[in-house]
Amino acid sequence: MPGCRISNPTGSISFEQRLLNFVDDNKMFFSFQPKMTHDGMLDRCGKGLRIWQRLLNITGGALDLSKCALTLMLYTFDTAFQWSNQTPEIPTLQSTDKIEGTCTVTIPNSNGRLVGIKSQEPTKGTKLLGVRSAADGTFRDEYKHRLQQSTTLAGRLNRAPLQHDEVHQVYYTRFKPASVRYCLPITTFTDEECNTIQSQFYRVALPKMGMNRQMPLSVIYGPRRYGGSEYTNMATEQIGQHIHQLIGNLRRNDLFGQPTRAAIEAYHLYL
Repeated sequence: MPGCRISNPTGSISFEQRLLNFVDDNKMFFSFQPKMTHDGMLDRCGKGLRIWQRLLNITGGALDLSKCALTLMLYTFDTAFQWSNQTPEIPTLQSTDKIEGTCTVTIPNSNGRLVGIKSQEPTKGTKLLGVRSAADGTFRDEYKHRLQQSTTLAGRLNRAPLQHDEVHQVYYTRFKPASVRYCLPITTFTDEECNTIQSQFYRVALPKMGMNRQMPLSVIYGPRRYGGSEYTNMATEQIGQHIHQLIGNLRRNDLFGQPTRAAIEAYHLYL
C-alpha cells in the first residue's frame, strides 16, 4: 500500500500521507526503509499503482498511463554528527544514474498488457494545478515557463497600438494575475529570477503607459498614497504570499499545517 510517514524530530507530529489529489491530478507517496533494495522499491510502487488502477476501474475510471511518471528520491545521510555532537549536514540527493537497475514500473492496462511507467529525475518539474514543481522542491521548469510567458506577452504588447489605459488593462488582466501572482504562493524564485521575469514586460509596458523605463524603482513599485505607481514587484509579492500561506497553514494544523510544522522543527537541527 502507498504511504509516506511524516514526523518531526520529537515524534509529537506523526502521520501518513498517501495521496495528494485535486480532481484528476494525483500524487501518490511511498517511503522506504533505508536498507530496502531498488527492486523492492519499484515492486512496492507497482503494487500501489495497480491498487489505484483497480479502484478507478471499479468506479468507472482509468489511469491515463501516458501521463503517469515515477520519481525516486534517494538520500545519502551523514551520520558522523551522532557521535561527535556536531551539526548534521544536509542530506544529499542522489542522481538516478547511481540507482541500480531500471527506474521503471509496469502495471497492466485495461487490455491486460504491461505498460512501462516513464521515470524522471527529481529535478524535473511536473505540472500540477498549473505550476511545474519538481520533487526536490525546485522550480527551474516553472521559471522557464514564466519567463517565456512574460517575454511572449511583452512581444505582443510591443506590436499592439494601444492607448495608455488599454496597456493598464493588459497589466491588470493578463500580466499580474497570470504571469505573476498565480504561482508565487509556492515558488522559490530568487530575486534575480523575479527581476528577469518581470523586466521583460515592464521594459515594454512602461513607455506605453507614458513612463520612462529608467524611472526609479521606488516610484514604479511604491504605493500610490506616497506618489508611486504601485505595480507589482515579484520578489516582494512572493515573500508576502509565502507568509500568508505559512500563517494560514499553521493555524489550521491540518494535513497542510502539520507537514509545515514538522519541516520547520526538523530544519532547526541545521541552524
